[in-house]
Amino acid sequence: MKEVKIGAELEAGLLRGGLPAKTLEVLNGGFKSDEFPFEGVTSDLAESSIEFITTPCEDAQAMRASLARCLARVPEGYEVRYGMRPLGCSVAIAPKPRYPACNAALLREHPNGAASNDSVAPWASLQFHFGTDDPYSPSSILLLDCLNNSGPYIRKQLIDRYRVEDTAGHVACWLGWSIPQRVPAPRWFGHGENLKRFIGSIPKLVTEQDGFWMPAAEGTPSRLEDPEAQSSIWWLARPRIFKSGSTVELRCLPSITPEQTGEVADEMFAIAHAFNDWTDAHRGRCWGTRMNARELFTHLSKVSPLVPKEPLSDKAWWDIARQ
Repeated sequence: MKEVKIGAELEAGLLRGGLPAKTLEVLNGGFKSDEFPFEGVTSDLAESSIEFITTPCEDAQAMRASLARCLARVPEGYEVRYGMRPLGCSVAIAPKPRYPACNAALLREHPNGAASNDSVAPWASLQFHFGTDDPYSPSSILLLDCLNNSGPYIRKQLIDRYRVEDTAGHVACWLGWSIPQRVPAPRWFGHGENLKRFIGSIPKLVTEQDGFWMPAAEGTPSRLEDPEAQSSIWWLARPRIFKSGSTVELRCLPSITPEQTGEVADEMFAIAHAFNDWTDAHRGRCWGTRMNARELFTHLSKVSPLVPKEPLSDKAWWDIARQ
């Protein structure tokens, strides 16, 4: 049986006395565990955002424990507020040098490129990283395709279950300021070579030299193996490569409480185990189109109601994503 490891990133807002706090100042630059890989607390795009990052976990109980350790790093007297736009519709951008470099680079590929930070920064989300053996293997590509196809549906199920408000516009915040290959859409790759070619069609956005971030040289293609390039591919589900291994990151879920995150983690582990069991039992199958995976969706939907009973059509994907 394949090992299952999943990590989570839970975003929220940080306030004191009802007013936005400067997260990196409060946390003295952020926290990164020396004992648990990846585990830490930092800010995201918004200056007053806070992001709790768990270590890769073998079950939901371990994920709850990792989240609890992260939450314990918030100083007394500060409020952590969860929700889609926990700080309101207009927020200050965190003072990280990569962000203005991204804006400058995006202006080369879209006339509204400078709007990217302000468009995305107010929104908070919950993300899950599913560990994979090889980012280009058939099972990893199938996992990427399945999570990207079902992502809007999973998001909508959580919105309804936990009565999350102010959700319209969340997915749309990624649209209208870059080339379409870089942002969410209902894609199905089917094969590792298709993924490589598609990522290679996306220009690398920014690079770091001697501690300074700047737009990458024009015409430089993105590669999944390049950490500078992969972090500026903003799909609902995207492949990632780290020094310790690879993941598929499901990025589109609503920001909910740690308790609710633990409940969802139970289902994510159940889905991951069922996915591995299914793919092990169906080695050699062709997954070139979404309808080739129809039986898999039916199987996973019996494990968790978060998964649709069949793959979403492009129209259904967009209709649900806009909610």
